[in-house]
Amino acid sequence: MSTELTLYFEQYAQNALDQLMKDLVAKSFYERILARLQNKEDLSTELPIIKKVGVKNATAVVKAALTDYAKDSENAWDLPAKLKEAAKSKVSQVKMHQEHLPRFDVLHQFATDAGAVKVHITTTGQNIKVELNAGKNKMAAQAAIYGLEKQVAFANLSQT
Repeated sequence: MSTELTLYFEQYAQNALDQLMKDLVAKSFYERILARLQNKEDLSTELPIIKKVGVKNATAVVKAALTDYAKDSENAWDLPAKLKEAAKSKVSQVKMHQEHLPRFDVLHQFATDAGAVKVHITTTGQNIKVELNAGKNKMAAQAAIYGLEKQVAFANLSQT
């Protein structure tokens, strides 16, 4: 179909996975810190700031950080605002106990003047697969893909 769209959505998926990995690492760190604070361990040698702010404030900051990273994870698959307006999206995930990163199945359906374009993204670990489907009629599909390319281009231009 369209190499440009495929590359765009591969990069979009890679950015989402990078964000999710960053969030997983940070959440793991903060969860360990929270558990140690709740067990009343003295962390002041490892984290000298705790002496200044106190355990209660440090615990509040750690809980706030965990909440922030959870929100970041929820928004990792969000499209840019202009594309989000034009798309119907569905994101699902499956967490396998032996895998660190969940598997994602993301479907975005875009309406264009020439027809609908479905972008289906699946991930397994860091592996990404992007499929574009604009229907069986080759001429209409080509026009729909072109319409989506324009939407993506305008969405990217409006972000700057």
